[in-house]
Amino acid sequence: MVEHAKLVAGQMVLLQGTGGVSIFGLQLARTMGIEVIITSSSDEKLVRAKALGANHGINYKTTPDWEKAALGFTGGRGVDHVVEVGGAATLAR
Repeated sequence: MVEHAKLVAGQMVLLQGTGGVSIFGLQLARTMGIEVIITSSSDEKLVRAKALGANHGINYKTTPDWEKAALGFTGGRGVDHVVEVGGAATLAR
Protein backbone atom coordinates (compact mmCIF):
# COMPACT_ATOMS: atom_id res chain seq x y z
CA MET A 1 0.00 0.00 0.00
CA VAL A 2 2.87 2.35 0.69
CA GLU A 3 5.62 1.43 -1.75
CA HIS A 4 3.76 -0.21 -4.64
CA ALA A 5 0.35 1.50 -4.58
CA LYS A 6 1.69 4.79 -3.19
CA LEU A 7 -1.58 5.41 -1.35
CA VAL A 8 -2.01 8.69 0.46
CA ALA A 9 -4.45 10.08 3.00
CA GLY A 10 -7.97 10.41 1.65
CA GLN A 11 -7.73 7.50 -0.77
CA MET A 12 -9.63 4.24 -0.31
CA VAL A 13 -8.50 0.63 -0.07
CA LEU A 14 -10.49 -2.62 -0.14
CA LEU A 15 -9.21 -5.34 2.17
CA GLN A 16 -10.47 -8.87 1.64
CA GLY A 17 -11.18 -10.84 4.76
CA THR A 18 -10.32 -10.30 8.40
CA GLY A 19 -7.24 -12.49 8.65
CA GLY A 20 -3.81 -11.32 9.74
CA VAL A 21 -2.76 -9.70 6.44
CA SER A 22 -5.99 -7.75 6.11
CA ILE A 23 -6.04 -6.62 9.75
CA PHE A 24 -2.44 -5.44 9.44
CA GLY A 25 -3.45 -3.64 6.25
CA LEU A 26 -6.36 -2.04 8.11
CA GLN A 27 -4.11 -0.76 10.88
CA LEU A 28 -1.53 0.56 8.41
CA ALA A 29 -4.15 2.21 6.20
CA ARG A 30 -5.91 3.97 9.07
CA THR A 31 -2.58 5.20 10.44
CA MET A 32 -1.96 6.74 7.01
CA GLY A 33 -5.42 8.36 6.84
CA ILE A 34 -6.66 5.97 4.15
CA GLU A 35 -10.33 4.96 4.14
CA VAL A 36 -10.99 1.23 4.42
CA ILE A 37 -13.64 -1.12 3.11
CA ILE A 38 -13.21 -4.60 4.55
CA THR A 39 -14.99 -7.86 3.75
CA SER A 40 -15.69 -10.89 5.94
CA SER A 41 -18.08 -13.80 6.20
CA SER A 42 -18.62 -12.92 9.87
CA ASP A 43 -20.64 -9.95 11.14
CA GLU A 44 -18.81 -10.26 14.48
CA LYS A 45 -15.45 -9.86 12.74
CA LEU A 46 -16.79 -6.86 10.82
CA VAL A 47 -17.79 -5.23 14.11
CA ARG A 48 -14.25 -5.78 15.42
CA ALA A 49 -12.75 -4.43 12.18
CA LYS A 50 -14.87 -1.30 12.49
CA ALA A 51 -13.69 -0.91 16.09
CA LEU A 52 -10.14 -0.96 14.68
CA GLY A 53 -11.04 1.81 12.24
CA ALA A 54 -12.62 0.27 9.15
CA ASN A 55 -14.97 2.77 7.54
CA HIS A 56 -17.19 0.15 5.88
CA GLY A 57 -17.74 -3.57 6.26
CA ILE A 58 -19.35 -6.02 3.87
CA ASN A 59 -20.40 -9.55 4.75
CA TYR A 60 -19.74 -11.42 1.53
CA LYS A 61 -21.97 -14.34 2.61
CA THR A 62 -25.06 -12.17 3.04
CA THR A 63 -24.03 -9.82 0.21
CA PRO A 64 -22.86 -12.11 -2.63
CA ASP A 65 -22.35 -9.10 -4.95
CA TRP A 66 -20.00 -7.52 -2.43
CA GLU A 67 -18.07 -5.75 -5.18
CA LYS A 68 -21.22 -3.77 -6.04
CA ALA A 69 -21.61 -2.80 -2.38
CA ALA A 70 -17.99 -1.64 -2.33
CA LEU A 71 -18.60 0.39 -5.49
CA GLY A 72 -21.56 2.00 -3.76
CA PHE A 73 -19.40 3.10 -0.83
CA THR A 74 -17.16 4.95 -3.30
CA GLY A 75 -20.00 6.72 -5.08
CA GLY A 76 -19.40 4.60 -8.17
CA ARG A 77 -15.76 5.57 -8.65
CA GLY A 78 -14.15 2.42 -7.22
CA VAL A 79 -11.35 1.97 -4.72
CA ASP A 80 -7.79 3.16 -5.22
CA HIS A 81 -6.24 -0.18 -4.28
CA VAL A 82 -7.24 -3.73 -3.35
CA VAL A 83 -5.30 -5.98 -1.01
CA GLU A 84 -6.16 -9.21 -2.84
CA VAL A 85 -5.99 -12.27 -0.62
CA GLY A 86 -8.92 -14.18 -2.07
CA GLY A 87 -7.14 -15.58 -5.11
CA ALA A 88 -8.55 -16.54 -8.48
CA ALA A 89 -12.14 -16.63 -7.25
CA THR A 90 -12.17 -12.92 -6.33
CA LEU A 91 -9.52 -11.37 -8.57
CA ALA A 92 -11.96 -10.31 -11.31
CA ARG A 93 -14.23 -8.58 -8.81
